Amino acid sequence: MIYKENVLCYEDYCRLRESVDWFNFSKEQTKKSLENSLYTVVVEEGVLVYS
Repeated sequence: MIYKENVLCYEDYCRLRESVDWFNFSKEQTKKSLENSLYTVVVEEGVLVYS
């Protein structure tokens, strides 16, 4: 596993929420929230393919 700190982007955040059928907030609201986050973590394991 690879851990990356403070690199979570809007596209990955939305893709993650969509993958579990969660509501996505507006693009503006989400980007602002990510910019104001004190800490985020992205975990990569294997290869992900999105269609």
